[in-house]
Order: sequence, then C-alpha cells, then structure tokens
Amino acid sequence: MRDVRAGSENTRVTDGQDGVDAEHRDDLDLALLQMRGETLARIEAALRRLEAGTYGVCGECDRPITSERLQALPFAARCRPCEEAREAAAAARQPAAARVSMVE
Repeated sequence: MRDVRAGSENTRVTDGQDGVDAEHRDDLDLALLQMRGETLARIEAALRRLEAGTYGVCGECDRPITSERLQALPFAARCRPCEEAREAAAAARQPAAARVSMVE
C-alpha cells in the first residue's frame, strides 16, 4: 500500500481529466490491495482453525458451518445465521446518514 501511495504522489497529474482519472485509479488500486490483504488474513485464520481442528465450526455459536457455505466461502468463520446477525448489528450501529448514502 505504501508503494501505491508513494507512486501516486509522484505521478499524479494536477490539472485536467487525467488527474482525476489517475486519482480514481489510485483509489481503486488501494481498495484492491486492502481487499487482498483482508482476504489473505481470512485465509490464514482459516488455516489456523484447520490446524486447531475447529475449521467448519462457527466461532459464535459453535455449530457446524454448512458445507455449501464453506464451498462458496472457504474461509467463513461463522455460520450464515450468525453472520447475518453480525451484519444486521453492524448496519444498525451505522449513522442514518451513512446508510442513506450507501443506498444512493
């Protein structure tokens, strides 16, 4: 991420549409790097659960995670009901203005 940021500061054009496009590309590159890092961390956590013998067990309710969910998302740490409850709780904590802007 530091390399992308440093490169963007050195190559960013300051006027015209090219500058805007370069800034959007830089933002996209940073977002992709962050997503890759988060995915790698989830995979590493799943490997640790596999080594510990807890892979496929929900970290919230200790029930098995369905094989369908694990096939779709091999690094899933929670069963679907627990993940949905977690997402609903996170959405409820967001300020109303943030929820509105996400819909638009």
